[in-house]
Amino acid sequence: MSKLFLLLFSVLIFSSCAKTDEEAIDSAIQEAKYHLSVNDCSSALSALQEVDFQTDNAFYIGVYASAQACGGGYDILGDGRGKIATLDATSGGLFGSLAVMSLPVETSADSTNYVAILAAINTLLEAGGGAQPSAANRITEFGTRKGTDLNMQALFLVMIELGKFVAYYANTDAAGIKGGGSTNADTNVCFGEYTFDADVNTQLGLSALGNCNNATSGHTDLKSPVAAATIKTRLCEGIVLFNNFLDILDNITLSSNSSLGDLSSVGTVLNGIFTLAATAEASASWGGSAVTTIQSITSQTTCEAQSDADLQRYYVLIMESNMTST
Repeated sequence: MSKLFLLLFSVLIFSSCAKTDEEAIDSAIQEAKYHLSVNDCSSALSALQEVDFQTDNAFYIGVYASAQACGGGYDILGDGRGKIATLDATSGGLFGSLAVMSLPVETSADSTNYVAILAAINTLLEAGGGAQPSAANRITEFGTRKGTDLNMQALFLVMIELGKFVAYYANTDAAGIKGGGSTNADTNVCFGEYTFDADVNTQLGLSALGNCNNATSGHTDLKSPVAAATIKTRLCEGIVLFNNFLDILDNITLSSNSSLGDLSSVGTVLNGIFTLAATAEASASWGGSAVTTIQSITSQTTCEAQSDADLQRYYVLIMESNMTST
């Protein structure tokens, strides 16, 4: 009898001390937030990984993304809101100002910082589910307040990452001028190498792209002998960042807080860029619809399923044509 009593007593004690799943999740979140407060990124991520990834918990997802971005040296106050006033909400100045926001630029493709921030972005973008991530999906999945919080977090990360992408691959200078010579030691005046379609090269000659007027003036990390699959992955990273940037802005309401600068006007500018690009493509020699098709793609996998020619057409009409160049 005494042994049975001790067994039952032990079970009761264990049951009363064991954490429920909900308590374990909350404890992991709080521990991760503490580690983030002292910039201990790896410990924050480890704390969250003590429980299963919580696909239906917006707080968990947001902190998890913060821990990933922390590993990339990202500080939302210093790197996001702290530089938002420099954003130039004009078609010719937007990309360059994003590049300036992200200074100092990356000095190698797929750097540790770049990859870490991209992982954080993907965590947030995929939170709402669906083959094509969208801000609307996240709001539907988590409600207006929590969904908007995730969208705002994704917005600041996307701006920083897109700025890094532009600064590195467009070889911008300290003023955001394409081909102006950044710290990556390349001499390119175009993003990529445009060799899949002669019509694209014709468009290069017709467009006001400064020195970006031929097929081979792209960044060394976006042209041969780099593997074609790697080039496509990198080109699509820029496209997916840009398209999600627009998608988020089209689906959230920004406050009139002066600290947000011209951000509230950027969505209108981006939509205007797409409209002009689609019009230009309709009258281009190839007469296709790459811009319209690719505009709606917010998934890396879907983007990489597109043809190389269409990706290059998009870049010439959207990315190359909307930056001040040398």
